[in-house]
Amino acid sequence: MGAQISSVPPDPFNPNRFLSADATGAQFQVGVSFATTIYPTHFTIDHAFSQDIVGSSNAPRHIVFWGIVEGVGNKGRASRVVGDLALSGVFNRTVPNLHQRENFLPLATVEYDIRGSSHVQTFAVHPSLVESNIDFGVIVLEVLDNWGGEVTQLYRVRVHGLAKM
Repeated sequence: MGAQISSVPPDPFNPNRFLSADATGAQFQVGVSFATTIYPTHFTIDHAFSQDIVGSSNAPRHIVFWGIVEGVGNKGRASRVVGDLALSGVFNRTVPNLHQRENFLPLATVEYDIRGSSHVQTFAVHPSLVESNIDFGVIVLEVLDNWGGEVTQLYRVRVHGLAKM
């Protein structure tokens, strides 16, 4: 494996400035491409803190993190973990329509909890995938729905893991 990494703010000169995404409706997808491939272990989602129900209703609810499987070695390792994913319920989704021709693997299915103790929430990649030694250069975040709002707002997404050396 390699050095531990996390994503960084889009503006390196202002580390407190993060881009937010507003999507009309409840569903959307965001792709993240890395300069080097990584072994992802966790994802962190930030939604702007809001104590009112309107602000909270715009938070994402059900989310799937996908990785695009590239390379012969990764495809072989992916075929070995598909059974574990099917048993866990992670695999019961169709691939995102962002790029239907790619080989996607669901890394995690999660629910962002608006009643949670923090508006910053971290989720683990499925253990079988962490142990599989599959590295990813592109991750897709697919928001399936929100908490009832007319738009879905996402403040920040971070991907944590190890860089491939």
